[in-house]
Amino acid sequence: MPSQTQSNIRPSLVALITSLLFAILGGVAFINESQILIAQRLEEDRTQATTRSLRDLYENIEAMETGQRGYLLTGHASYLEPFEKGRNALKASFEELSMLIRADIYADQNLPDDLGTLIQLKQAELEKTITLRRQGKLSAALEIVNSNAGQDHMIRIHDLVMSHVNHYRTVHEKLLHEAQNRTQLTQRLFVSWLLVIAIMVALAFWNIRLVNRALKDMATKLSIEATHDPLTGLPNRRFLSSWLDASLATAARHDDSIALLYIDLDGFSVVNDTLGHDAGDTALCWVCSLFKSKLRESDFLARLGGDEFVVVTSNQNEQGAARVAQRLIDSLEASPPLEGVPKGALGASIGIAFSTYGVTAENLLASADKAMYQAKLAGKRCYHLAGPCHDFTAETTV
Repeated sequence: MPSQTQSNIRPSLVALITSLLFAILGGVAFINESQILIAQRLEEDRTQATTRSLRDLYENIEAMETGQRGYLLTGHASYLEPFEKGRNALKASFEELSMLIRADIYADQNLPDDLGTLIQLKQAELEKTITLRRQGKLSAALEIVNSNAGQDHMIRIHDLVMSHVNHYRTVHEKLLHEAQNRTQLTQRLFVSWLLVIAIMVALAFWNIRLVNRALKDMATKLSIEATHDPLTGLPNRRFLSSWLDASLATAARHDDSIALLYIDLDGFSVVNDTLGHDAGDTALCWVCSLFKSKLRESDFLARLGGDEFVVVTSNQNEQGAARVAQRLIDSLEASPPLEGVPKGALGASIGIAFSTYGVTAENLLASADKAMYQAKLAGKRCYHLAGPCHDFTAETTV
């Protein structure tokens, strides 16, 4: 049984350890994938922020140019308001764009310088024409505008901004696609991880249940071995003692008594010495089965050891207990215990004792034992009724 228990424990430990290792590996893989996803999300946010900053920058330049054109054509100072707002916002947009570009190691690090140079040229052209208009030199201002130098700067700014906007849009779409694929992969990995762990844990608990069952079976077997005779399977002296204590207490509460039959086999030593111990063991098992067939289900049969047995029966008077004893004696006489042993080779001497109020199991056994020896002295293969068990006086021989 211990080896069987160990064989059941090993799979449980293997399953638990495997589950733990797989949980650790799966957790590491999941954390790694999550970190990659987070990095991709941050990269997506950065590309979107860069794209937005580029567009804001170009829109601010357009706002400045719109204000400049309106002021040149009308001379109204109200057109300078969008120009000033665009110029102030342009500075903030350019600083934000420069910061984003510097933070992105994969970005074109020359973009802020190239774009800054063009913006300075365009801004200088716009501011110069506005200054000339304020001075009343409209023709000089229009001459600068008509030279298309500012328009050329605007086209170059537009092309540079849009090329990078398209680049970041492509990068963003690529990152978004990769993030979606990685998210699906991470979800599948997580589900598979949970599924495998669930299976391994289920296997571990299943094996643990097997171990618990084996331990319970082993405990039951050890308990039976401690309280039962290994040869016949009958309760042994230890079991009989505790069972008698409980039965005597119950009988005392109900003002009742129990009868104890102390049985010693006659002729067993001859069978055992002549045919060997194996034959003797077979004969004892045969006696056990024979006695069981002659007793009621409520009667208690135990083996004290050797060729001694005890029967405890309740709700019996002296005549009833005597009939039980005689039935057991007659059954041994009726058939041979095993091949090679003549019929009647085995017999039984039986002592019968009845419990009285306050008697102990030890005294009851001693009284029945003494009565059994009286039956032996009377010629064997008979029973003897004991007197009150506390004085061990044999009164009647039948």
